[in-house]
Amino acid sequence: MKSLLLTGVITFTACMLAGCTEYAENPAEFTTENIVINYTDSVIDASVSPDAKTRSQSACSIPACGVLTSKSGQKMYLSCTEASWPVEKTVKTRGTKVTTAGISRMGVSASVYGSSSSYTSAGCGSYFYKESVTPGTPTRFYWPTSNYKISFFGYYPYNNAAFTVQSAANATGVPTYAYTVPSVIANQLDIMTGQNVDQLGGSSSPVSITLAHRCSAIHFSVTNNKSNAITVNSISIEGVKYSGTLSGSTWTLGSGVNSSSVNAFTLTYGSSVAAGITADITGTSNIFMMLPQTLPVTATLKMVVDNENYETELTGTWQAGKEYTYSVTINDNAIDLSMVDNAGTARASMTTANCYLVHAAGDYKLPLVYGNAIKNGTDNRVAYYPGEDGSITNGIDQFVNHNDTPISGPWITKSGSGVNAGMGLTATSAELLWQDRSGLITSVSVNGDYLEFTVGSFGGGNALIAVKNGSTILWSWHIWATDETFTSTTAVNTGSHTYNVAAVNLGWVPTGDGGKQGYCPYYQWGRKDPFIPAAAYNSTTNHTVYNISNSSVTGITYSGTGVTIADNIKNPTTHYYYSSNYGPVTTTYYNMWDAQNTTTNNVTTATKKTIYDPCPPGFCVPTGNLYYFMGNTYSRSDANWTTNQGKTWSATTYSSYTTGNDLFFPAAGSRSGSSGSLSNMGSGGFYWLATPGSPNVGRYLNVNSSNWGWRNTYRAYGFSVRPVAEE
Repeated sequence: MKSLLLTGVITFTACMLAGCTEYAENPAEFTTENIVINYTDSVIDASVSPDAKTRSQSACSIPACGVLTSKSGQKMYLSCTEASWPVEKTVKTRGTKVTTAGISRMGVSASVYGSSSSYTSAGCGSYFYKESVTPGTPTRFYWPTSNYKISFFGYYPYNNAAFTVQSAANATGVPTYAYTVPSVIANQLDIMTGQNVDQLGGSSSPVSITLAHRCSAIHFSVTNNKSNAITVNSISIEGVKYSGTLSGSTWTLGSGVNSSSVNAFTLTYGSSVAAGITADITGTSNIFMMLPQTLPVTATLKMVVDNENYETELTGTWQAGKEYTYSVTINDNAIDLSMVDNAGTARASMTTANCYLVHAAGDYKLPLVYGNAIKNGTDNRVAYYPGEDGSITNGIDQFVNHNDTPISGPWITKSGSGVNAGMGLTATSAELLWQDRSGLITSVSVNGDYLEFTVGSFGGGNALIAVKNGSTILWSWHIWATDETFTSTTAVNTGSHTYNVAAVNLGWVPTGDGGKQGYCPYYQWGRKDPFIPAAAYNSTTNHTVYNISNSSVTGITYSGTGVTIADNIKNPTTHYYYSSNYGPVTTTYYNMWDAQNTTTNNVTTATKKTIYDPCPPGFCVPTGNLYYFMGNTYSRSDANWTTNQGKTWSATTYSSYTTGNDLFFPAAGSRSGSSGSLSNMGSGGFYWLATPGSPNVGRYLNVNSSNWGWRNTYRAYGFSVRPVAEE
C-alpha cells in the first residue's frame, strides 16, 4: 500500500435501524439507536508539534537550507518552502496524499461513563476498542442514554503493523499510538487521529471527529540549469528520528536516528532531468512521510547525481500537517543577476541596479556598475549625467562617486567597458557589511569586474555587500532573498498619471498573518543603501544582523556631522544627520532619485531613475503624484486598517482608480531623523517619494489608523520604500 494523506471531518450520527441485535451488558442504559459514521470532504490543518527554533534559523519555522557538496567540490543548492496540505480530490493509495474520500475503513475506540464524569478518568476503549468502522455503515453499538457521556477516538490507518494503538482499553484519557516510519518510501503512512469527547448521551445529533495530519510531508524537486541533461540517481534522508508515540497532538520521539543501515529512507529515482527543466522527484506517490521534529544535528540530506555523491546538513523544524518542498538547483556557473529579471528569467541584455533579488541558494555575480548605469545593454547616461544636455535647476548635473568625482561612465573599475576615464579604480576585495539572516551569504569576492557571492541558506532576508579598494568602500549593493518576483503590480490611476505599484515594500520579509506581519529595511531620502530593519513588525529593537562568519555585528552607526554624497557612499551603514538642513548630506539637490526633476511636491511625470535609486532592475521610487492622490492634504480616510499591522488600499473601495489586487502598506514604523532610533512600529507606515517637498525635506505617504496622508519631513528620517515599475 502507498502512504495516505487524509483530511476530513468524520461525523457520527445516531439512527434507528430495525433488526439491530447488539446490546450492552445493561440494555436499559442504552437507546436503540445505532451509531453510524459518515464524513465530509474538507481539509483540516493539523496541530503543530513541535515548533522550536533551531540552529541557523530566524523566527521563521521553515527549515534552513544550504549547499550540497560532493567530494570533488561540485555544488548543488538547496532551498525549502512550507505549506499546509491541500485538498486531494482523487483517491490515492500508499505514499500519496488523500482525503477522507479515500477512507474505506478507520479505527475507532469509545468510552462511556457517568454524566458527571470526564473522559480523562474513563477507559479510552471501555465501550468499544479498536473497532473497524466503514463509513456509512451502521456499527454494532448503540448510543447511551442521557445518564451517561460518550467519547470517541478515531485513527487512520486501521490495522497497520507500523501504526498501532499502544494503550489498553482501560487506559484513561486519550489513547496512545505507536509508530515506526517504514524504510520503504512507498509504504510510509499519513497518520491521522482525532477525538470528540464528553458528548452527552441520548441525543441523535451529529457528532464529529476532526482528523488531523500528524506527520510531515517531504517533497523534492530538482532544477537543472546546466547546458546538458543530468541523472538523479537517488535521494536519502539520514540522521532523523523515525519512531515514537502519539498522545493527542503530541509526539514523544525515540532517541534513535536512522542511517544507511538502520531504517534507511532512500528513494531510487534513476531518471534524467533535461537542461533547463525542473523535475518533481517525489511526485504524488513517493512523498517522504516523516515524523514532525526539531531536526537533530545528525540530520543529513544525501543525493546521488550523475553517480556522484552530494550531501548537506538539514536544519530546522518539520511541523505536523505541513508539506515541505526541498528544491535542489544545479548550475554550470554563477548566475549573473544583471542578465536575469526579478523572477530569475534570462534577459537578452544587461540591466543593472543597486538591489538584486535572489530566489534560491546558489552562486551569483553582479557587474561592478554604478546603480542603473546600464539599461537593456546600453549606457544609461541620464542615470548618472542628467545635466549633460542642459543644467538641472536645483539639482546636480553629474552624479559623483566615493571620491566626490563626477561619474563619466557606467563601470566602477578600470577594466570595464565604458569605464570612468582617468580614475584608474580597482576593486581589491569585497565585504559583507551585514545580513539579517544568519548564514544567508556564505562567501563574497571580487573577480575582475564582478562581485561574486554565494547564498548558502535561503529563507528570506536582506544583505548589504560592498566592494573596496584597500579599506575604502567604492560601492555597495543590497541583496534581497525573497519569493517576491515583482511580476505582478497594481495599477493606480491618479488622473494625471498611472503608476504600477509593487505588492510589497523593498526588502520585505514576511513573518506571519498572510504576509501582513514582517519587516523591511529603511532608507534616508536620496540614498541608495538600506539600513537594518526592526527585529519584528511591532518591535523598536534593531534586528540582529551578522557578518560573513555569522557573528552578530552592530550594522548601523549614527553621525551628526555634515557630509558629502561621497561620504554616504563610503559609509553605507552610517545614518547621517546634518542639523543645518536636516538631511543626510550638506547639499539639498532635488534630483537625487529623479534624475531631471527640478521642482517639488505634486510631480506628475514618471521617475527618471538615478544611480542612487535603491530599487531593483525595472523599478524605482515613485514621484509625488502617486501619494498626493492617495493622501492629499492628510484627509483621505477609510476603514481598511489592521491593528498593529497596516492599511489596505482596496481595489474594491477605489475601483475607479485601481486595476489589480489590493495594496497593503505595513505600519513598518521609521527611523528618527535625529537619532536613527526606531519608532511608530505597528502604528504608522512611512513611504518615501522621489520628489522633495522643499530644499530640506522629502515628500512621503503616511498611513495610520485614521487616514492616508501626503506629508513632508526632513530627509534624514529612515522610511520604507514601495517601488513602482519604471516607464
